[in-house]
Amino acid sequence: MSTGIVSGPGGCGLGVALIVLLLHGSACEGPADERPLAGAERAAVPASPEAPASAVPRQAEPPQLPAPPEGSVIVWASARGVSALANRAPVRAVLEELARESGFELEIAQLEKRARVTLRARDARTEEVLAEALRGIPYSLDFGSDPDGGAGALLRVRVGRPADDPAKRVAAALGSPTPRDEADREPRVITAGEVERRAAQLEELQAEILAQVEDPDATTRAEAARWLQPDVEGLAVAERLLAVDPSPDVRAAAAESLADGDSVGAVSVLLGALDDPDPRVVMAALDALEFAGDATIIPALSPLLQHRDVAVRERTIEAIEFLE
Repeated sequence: MSTGIVSGPGGCGLGVALIVLLLHGSACEGPADERPLAGAERAAVPASPEAPASAVPRQAEPPQLPAPPEGSVIVWASARGVSALANRAPVRAVLEELARESGFELEIAQLEKRARVTLRARDARTEEVLAEALRGIPYSLDFGSDPDGGAGALLRVRVGRPADDPAKRVAAALGSPTPRDEADREPRVITAGEVERRAAQLEELQAEILAQVEDPDATTRAEAARWLQPDVEGLAVAERLLAVDPSPDVRAAAAESLADGDSVGAVSVLLGALDDPDPRVVMAALDALEFAGDATIIPALSPLLQHRDVAVRERTIEAIEFLE
């Protein structure tokens, strides 16, 4: 096919301009087989190798609580659950500490001596901590009635696959222990030195937590505040945080830490937190006050039934019903 160009007076200039425009358009579009189709995805543009590494924002890592020395474990129980900190500690040691604090019987049939675990749990159910500590290790849990724990209490934890014993199998099916079961139970004896060692570990951990509640970062302060112990010193720190800390997350965490405190001072501090301007702090204080189990505080909760926040009003109703 040929293209005709009209010539004549003024026609030459028009023809040349048309040719230039056609050539320019062809050069911009490139070959037809290299153009992206309509609706097709474009390839990602790689970052310039000359761009500095600092140009890419890095997400800050969450603050970590101080870990106990490697190979050691700290476990303590409270009204809200079990707390455990373990730093590559032997699984057997973790299980023994959990059994001591939670009051269940421990039977270990098979367990690799070199098995170690790292844990970080706060106010969790014993079963949840066991599941984390025994990940990849077969175990079973026995529940039943207990004078202290009530119905559904965790009574026994069996770790490993025991050798098949017909007598035990029949006894388990009948729900009665055999004399051999009774003989296998060894009383757990804790020496005075072991008690002192555990107390020293908790004291050292608490000192580091008290240092972290002074950190400029609010996230770090809030994380540390959740681990405060409701003793005299911890109560004073929690009261100060509730009064002056600018972060509602920190104040809420301070209120949460007082749920384990059964002293009049802890209840008084929590009742004062009900006037906090942030609903999250008020609800944290309500949660903690439930553990006080004191019906005499109900009149102090009643004004919250008119709170501006719907969630606070609903939570107040639940707390009052729980305490009645």
